Amino acid sequence: MQLSKDEIQIMKLLISAPDYISSYEIGTSIGMKRRLVREKMKSVKGILKHYGYDLISKTSKGYLIDEKSMDSLNNLHQIISKHELNREGFIPVTPKERQNYILKRIIEADHYIKIDEIADELLISRSSVSRDIRSAKSFLLKYQLNIEKRPNYGIRIIGSEVNKRKPICDFLFDNLRSSDMYYDFLESTLIPEKSLENGIIHLLSKYRIEMTDIALCDFLIGLSVMITRVANHNLITQDQDMSFVCLNTELSCAHEIASLIASKIHFEFPIQEINQIAIQLKCKRIGIADDDHIPIIKKITDDSITSIYRQTMLSFPDKSFKKELYLNIKSAVIRLFYNEKLRTPLFNEVPIAYPLAYECAQIVSQHIFGFTDKYVSSSELAFLTMFFHTYMHHKIGNKHEVLLVCSLGYSVGSMYKSQIENKFASQIHITDICSYYQLNHVNLKKYDFIISDLPIHQDLSIPCIKISHVLNEDDYNTISSYLNYLFNKVRIDMLFHDKFYLDNISANKTSAFYFYKIFSQVYTDIKLMEIEHAINQSAKYNYNDEISLFRLSKPISNNNLVSVLIYKEPIPVDNHYARIIILFSCNEKSRLLFDILADLLNAVSVDDTALDSLYQKPSYQKFIRLLIT
Repeated sequence: MQLSKDEIQIMKLLISAPDYISSYEIGTSIGMKRRLVREKMKSVKGILKHYGYDLISKTSKGYLIDEKSMDSLNNLHQIISKHELNREGFIPVTPKERQNYILKRIIEADHYIKIDEIADELLISRSSVSRDIRSAKSFLLKYQLNIEKRPNYGIRIIGSEVNKRKPICDFLFDNLRSSDMYYDFLESTLIPEKSLENGIIHLLSKYRIEMTDIALCDFLIGLSVMITRVANHNLITQDQDMSFVCLNTELSCAHEIASLIASKIHFEFPIQEINQIAIQLKCKRIGIADDDHIPIIKKITDDSITSIYRQTMLSFPDKSFKKELYLNIKSAVIRLFYNEKLRTPLFNEVPIAYPLAYECAQIVSQHIFGFTDKYVSSSELAFLTMFFHTYMHHKIGNKHEVLLVCSLGYSVGSMYKSQIENKFASQIHITDICSYYQLNHVNLKKYDFIISDLPIHQDLSIPCIKISHVLNEDDYNTISSYLNYLFNKVRIDMLFHDKFYLDNISANKTSAFYFYKIFSQVYTDIKLMEIEHAINQSAKYNYNDEISLFRLSKPISNNNLVSVLIYKEPIPVDNHYARIIILFSCNEKSRLLFDILADLLNAVSVDDTALDSLYQKPSYQKFIRLLIT
């Protein structure tokens, strides 16, 4: 009897499912329509019958293998594994596929496996398998696992059961991410009301253990691997260190989760398995403020903030920032202590999307390594990056007090007020409305800025935003830009990046070459020819033969980028000279940002003392300090 790929996948799901599994869940897991699942279940039922198993089908619940026991599940798993190996077209081809196959094969085995046996399965030479195994060794080290070779016996994995489960979880998580089934998996947890997943979610709510959707997916994958390993008699036997942090709440929840699973697969979990569930809960949950303060975490937090300022000139005055950073670092250190991580599908994207925030995350990771001698995972870096990006760009302070100047009377002014406050409810409070002629009699110290439907040419002590008589989207964009760039939602120092800065350079290479050298550190697929073309097509602005600003007509990426070159001597740029070259690669909505930067550079270009100081000993920190002050 030859089993198809779909039949094998469905039978594996039935084995690992502790309760009834619906056609929706099966279809979501293997990427098949529900109608086709129902058709396929007819053949699966016949296959199970052939091997002495009955498949129960209930309309309201789904499918379940009747009277599953630990031994019967293990026997059925071995039958499926044999069919899986013999199935036509299953054989891995690429080195990565072979390596993953070999690792999974030897991790799941409870005995030595001969290299010749694996070579026969993969239809490759013994030397090819040996080469793949050598590559796999370095991969396994990060899980604290090793491959042991024994003459006449073969190879096997040496390491704890806890660590053996980690690469399996990684394989499953990566498969969900790469097959676009990740969010379908999450959605499937919401369908069956009496499913194991919903029971677990209910327990998390009972103990007020909150997780992100990504963390919940990660946690459930870990539980499914645990159930499969336990079903094959691979139990955790070593006692874990439960004293590093307080786990009382997590332990209580873990006992109930274990009882819930045990009631469905008729197996009592040893205390080590329950402890591991508690550790997983602690490592996957959202960090919460508690009295369990760890001095080393405070030290890492303080040192990280200091280093970020020294390296990037970024400061975070928000009062909640330090507290939230502490909680993030604390969660990261706890995961490192237990050799766990919080998996995310975003770790490949965030370094490119948010390079400055990523650099801050890297600085934090360096300080964590300094105290723990352990590197944080790529996923951890991704979460730290998102944390920093949020504080850089989306934290909003108190509402700004605004004076509205309206030339069309109080009624129209009231309409403006209503429309603007509805649009910027959390940022703007229009406290007063006045006419233009009354402006000289108003105490402007009461306000942060003015919004006016007429151009105001007076030299006022606060900024003024001009809007149209009929408010439109352009007006809202203008107001939003002022809020962003004049009131520190996005500061000018957050626009720059020390990785996109280069000083003390000679004129023997073009500026395009140096910009290419800078950007290629992050954007690895960028070409020198693209940079040269972009600069040739750019609008160029010169400031006092000191600074040239290149504004690209088309941004290099979706992110606002400003890169800086400082030469040893002035170089010719069109009909002018410049020693500082700034490349401005931003989208059209950043027009106001460009105007602000242009005004700033104009002011800097005539400050000979500050420029001389910069040229004598140039550095990124000195350049940013020059702009800020």
